[in-house]
Amino acid sequence: YILSNLNIQTVLLGVLVILIVYQLRNRFRYKLPPGPFGWPLIGNVEVMTAKFLHEIFVKYSKKYGPVFKVRLGPYVIVVLNDINSVTEALVKRKADFANRPNIHSVQRFTEGGKDIVFTNYSPTWKLHRKIALKALRNYLSGDHLETVLHASMDKCLPLMRKEAGPFDPEPFIDLMVFNILNAVCFGRSLDLNDKYFQRFMELDKRVNDVIGKGFVEDMLPEFVLKFWTSKKYKYTFKMIDELLDMMRNKIQEHIDEFDPDNIKDFTDAMLQAKREAELQEDKEVISQLTDVHIRQTIFDIFGAGIDTSRVTLYFAVRYIA
Repeated sequence: YILSNLNIQTVLLGVLVILIVYQLRNRFRYKLPPGPFGWPLIGNVEVMTAKFLHEIFVKYSKKYGPVFKVRLGPYVIVVLNDINSVTEALVKRKADFANRPNIHSVQRFTEGGKDIVFTNYSPTWKLHRKIALKALRNYLSGDHLETVLHASMDKCLPLMRKEAGPFDPEPFIDLMVFNILNAVCFGRSLDLNDKYFQRFMELDKRVNDVIGKGFVEDMLPEFVLKFWTSKKYKYTFKMIDELLDMMRNKIQEHIDEFDPDNIKDFTDAMLQAKREAELQEDKEVISQLTDVHIRQTIFDIFGAGIDTSRVTLYFAVRYIA
């Protein structure tokens, strides 16, 4: 019994010493801005439990100034809360602040960091981005994008005109935005009742809603995830995997039908870039044009384009109304 108590005390003392050393190490290693108290490994309880995080940050900015730190689990987050700080960090010193934190969930849905949006700023990232932008410019040269935009509008506006009386414009806005991106990436325009379109938008909205609230798994050591993940985490990645499978199937269709003399869309342009790199035996470029890189690049376009555009248009329509 005495031995058992001694063992428990030793373990607790060891944990306490580790936490103190961890805190001191961070304090002397980094010159961090002021901020509210945060427990090691747990973080700021008020921030972790906040319903409206921006309101908490406004309160902190009045107390600590426009630049302050908070703790989210094991992560130290520096918050920039005025235009001058944001401009200095993201415009004047953009290369210094261009990296991304290593977050479990992000690594999972980017298939090991094979995307552009969430990957670290590095020579590899620069090459991947350069290849993707070149392919996009080659495809969108001339008035191609304008043609795609008009085609999407011409399909959606007549549908809205058919509505009698008040109606919800969101499905039509969803279709309009989706068809622009789908035409750019896959060369096809879909109808409002198309099952692929409906399922994609359903999954996209659910995933964004869940991801926006965060995962407890991102606050835990990586080895824990090998033994345990929450139902929310499993459910979310089941949906993300379905979205990636949809991308995978579309890309495979393009691989099967690829014609180098007829580049129909951005996916074809990426496959053309891969083919040229293989002919030139450019191993560096080939390393950034695997099927996973191509899939993640297209996933980036949909992920960055659909939600930003549709939510902005939702707001604009409500504001006009």
